Amino acid sequence: GAAHFVIDAIQLRVKLPIPELARFALDQLAHGVVITLALAGGGYLDLGAVVQSSLAVLQSDWLLIYLLGYAFVTMPAWVLVKFTAYGLVQGSAPQFGDSSKYLGILERLSITTFVAVGQYYLVPMVILPRLLVEWPQATSEERAPVYLAELLASVTLAELVGLLLR
Repeated sequence: GAAHFVIDAIQLRVKLPIPELARFALDQLAHGVVITLALAGGGYLDLGAVVQSSLAVLQSDWLLIYLLGYAFVTMPAWVLVKFTAYGLVQGSAPQFGDSSKYLGILERLSITTFVAVGQYYLVPMVILPRLLVEWPQATSEERAPVYLAELLASVTLAELVGLLLR
């Protein structure tokens, strides 16, 4: 607990000139290292076995399949979802000016992971917060059909990739 407090306190005092996403990733990495060391120090984790199994995974062809699946649900899926939704609903090309692409990518990554590990009941937990927050604004802008088409296409694509990875 103290190490986590120190990591977060350092972030408040030291501002690195890096993008916010990189700062967040470094923060999560530091927390993960602390948790791993605590588990190893407490005797709950054999680091030698973890290293051996990690090396076996890195030499496996399945790693490339998983990486390909996860890479697909990021930017390629975002473009595919945009073109599909706008093409089917409005019959035109999409407007790529919105900033919700990263949220959609994170949602697809989460949904793909939940489906790949068989935790299907967690999929609505990913979709509902965004739907509840953005739905009033989407309906007021008369963007609801495109919004729903994008959401449905995004969720369907993530679930299909998750099922293929399963």
